[in-house]
Amino acid sequence: TSRRFLAFLDGESKRLGLEQIECVVGDVGELAVADASVDLAYARWLLCWLPDVTPVLRRVFAALRPGGVLAVHDYLDWGGMALLPSSPIFRQSVDTILASWQRNGVAIDVARDLPERARAVGFEVELIEPIARIGAVGSLEWRWVGEFFHSYLSRLVAQSALLPGAYAAFVEEWRRRENAGKGYLV
Repeated sequence: TSRRFLAFLDGESKRLGLEQIECVVGDVGELAVADASVDLAYARWLLCWLPDVTPVLRRVFAALRPGGVLAVHDYLDWGGMALLPSSPIFRQSVDTILASWQRNGVAIDVARDLPERARAVGFEVELIEPIARIGAVGSLEWRWVGEFFHSYLSRLVAQSALLPGAYAAFVEEWRRRENAGKGYLV
């Protein structure tokens, strides 16, 4: 949860004597931060879940001091991930998850138009840097994606948004790849 990460940041900032860091938990849409009071704002996998990022960008822009920085780490092409060697079952699972988000109004690939939206509220976009990761069976990337897919697809089954057989096919495909020790997520 966010509280766990903020507790870690709070502990580290105190340990390092960085007294200027203040950890706050709140609704990003209702930031209670004074104008021109922040040097850095960081959002990781956050903006993609908002129905409209523009009001949040406006609020962050107002909260930043002159020269302040907004750093965003978000999705550009979530559906572009692939399992290698290629897997139709994995591709179907990716498409199923994307469709569920679309039905719920989630624009997961928010980074596609984020530079445009940021400029519209006053930001100067200085750098866009893609981060692409490849994870072999057993890697952190592999485990993270596997845990997410198992959890999310099982929720879709519980919501009757995915047939149990499709979920079972994913589980079997994933288990087969892990047992063989061969496979990559790209």
